Amino acid sequence: VGSPVFEQFRRDFFGTDFKSHAEPDLWAIEHLSPHERESAELMLIEALDSDDVRPIIGLGVLKSRRSLRKLRRMFRQYNQGYTTNGFWVAQALWRIEASQEVLPTLLNKLEQSEYWSERVIGAAALSDVNTPESFAALRKALRDPDSLVRQTAKNSLLLLSGIDTDSVLINFDDDPPAALREAIQALEKLLS
Repeated sequence: VGSPVFEQFRRDFFGTDFKSHAEPDLWAIEHLSPHERESAELMLIEALDSDDVRPIIGLGVLKSRRSLRKLRRMFRQYNQGYTTNGFWVAQALWRIEASQEVLPTLLNKLEQSEYWSERVIGAAALSDVNTPESFAALRKALRDPDSLVRQTAKNSLLLLSGIDTDSVLINFDDDPPAALREAIQALEKLLS
């Protein structure tokens, strides 16, 4: 039995009450001791062969260099049409080594998905991707038909700019075109 933090990590990344459409809670994995991080990394690498995305997400958060070989292989398999977890693998590879090879996969989630929930995930993932392409995609997403996508894009832009998301009260929930234009202008002014 590990520390309470390690046990919480184990529940978050290996528990059965996980909902496949949501990311695991990252608090525990971010607060593991160095020894616990090593144990967690080995457990997550071993679990990569499952269809569960949580090990992929966890290895990205841990910036696991040990998992790079396996994650790169998984990404190649995704590009060849053999797996479906390519987005999560791309996000992990970006977090570990900022691989330019995965950038199109990350951008596609936001720019190409017909489902608002997928675009929200894409916008959130880009909060780690400090490139001109991600800034452009997030700025474009400020005009998305769904308010949650717009709000998430705003928060990702703020995070990329080093601005605390709680300190900015620009509302992207409003659907009237004039209110949305004003919100976009206010955010652009803040980011410049």
